[in-house]
Amino acid sequence: MLLKLWAESQPTVLFVTHSLNEALLLADRVLFLSPRPAKVILDYRVPLQRPRPLNTSALQPLQAELLQQHPALLSGLLDRTSEEFPHA
Repeated sequence: MLLKLWAESQPTVLFVTHSLNEALLLADRVLFLSPRPAKVILDYRVPLQRPRPLNTSALQPLQAELLQQHPALLSGLLDRTSEEFPHA
């Protein structure tokens, strides 16, 4: 429903989710936040053209790449003192 609405009027949408798969499917840009106080620690631009297939297997390479490059971020182990994201 969200994709249909977006295709019809193309509004700017701020969508909050804990699902990486959902974020990669719906977004052109995914912002990852640190624990409180929340700060943007990674601004990821999704390199997929629209329209995107609802088949989640198309997203698996992106998920694998993010997990390989930023394992602490996606495992929930990131803290504000992480050397991986010094500006968090």
